[in-house]
Amino acid sequence: QVLDSDGNIVGFDADMLVELEKYMNEDGGNYDLQFRQMEFNAILSQLPAKQLDMAISGFTYDEERKVAWSDPYTATAQVAVMPKDTEITSVDDLKGKTIAAQTASTEIEDANVQSISDVKVIFSGLASGQYDAAVVDLAVAKNYVDSGDYVMLDETLMDEKNYIITYEGNDELLEK
Repeated sequence: QVLDSDGNIVGFDADMLVELEKYMNEDGGNYDLQFRQMEFNAILSQLPAKQLDMAISGFTYDEERKVAWSDPYTATAQVAVMPKDTEITSVDDLKGKTIAAQTASTEIEDANVQSISDVKVIFSGLASGQYDAAVVDLAVAKNYVDSGDYVMLDETLMDEKNYIITYEGNDELLEK
């Protein structure tokens, strides 16, 4: 999640939830969506235990996750981002490199892929030379590339769709 200077969660997902709450409350609904920032893995353990009602955080479909899936709300991709002075110009150039990845499913031939959930940690390591590249969601990549300090490959490593998730059996909320 991205936080503004006041510590508020901001970005596409947060904006979408604000609009979703308005939609859900049309026709007399009484939904009050509250944001909670937490680690990705904590979401996946708390949701099935019904400690959360729903989650949105760039979730891509995984049949092993014991959750209920919305229809996809956006298409995205996993892309590679490097410091602007990189010599990496293609996906093939990532072979044998040290890569920080937001998703554990990232596979690059002969690369040392380190799964790190916190984007700030990924880009801090990338900036300090700890990693040759980072593999992140396209929207996250564009945000960092826009800073002028990074470049990204035009090729994608994986095309994906994002979903809202809820616990299994929460059909009323899932329908909304």
